[in-house]
Amino acid sequence: MKAALRASLKDDSWCDRLPWVLLGISMTPKEDLQSSSAELVYGQPLRVPRDFVPNASVPWSASLQHSTHLSRAEAFVPVPTSWHGLPQSWVRGNLRTAEFIFVRHDAHRSPLQPLYNGPFRVLKPGNKTFVVVIEGKPGHISVDWLKPSH
Repeated sequence: MKAALRASLKDDSWCDRLPWVLLGISMTPKEDLQSSSAELVYGQPLRVPRDFVPNASVPWSASLQHSTHLSRAEAFVPVPTSWHGLPQSWVRGNLRTAEFIFVRHDAHRSPLQPLYNGPFRVLKPGNKTFVVVIEGKPGHISVDWLKPSH
């Protein structure tokens, strides 16, 4: 390692060259093992940054690179999302037959205030809303806020 560091040094900054020397040592095939130490550890040879850049026979040009990226972007077609019908809303089983219901009070409550108000009489049950009597007047309330009274 010392010889490799001395051979690659152009100035006194050996600590900057140390990672490259260690990478070179781990990638160099050993004659007696017929593979590099990196291959023995990882099961395959290491890929260094130069392996990711293809060798181009045509010189690089910005306009050619731009047109290549543009043609790839134009050829991209997003996968359409799937649609399997309308979502089903979940309603408690005995809510549709309940004569009285509780309505959730979703506001700031004191510690001893109940979570639901009621019971209120059901005038007309529906799929998504119920018509209930609140303070003597009929009102529409979503089933998401309701709980059957037992």
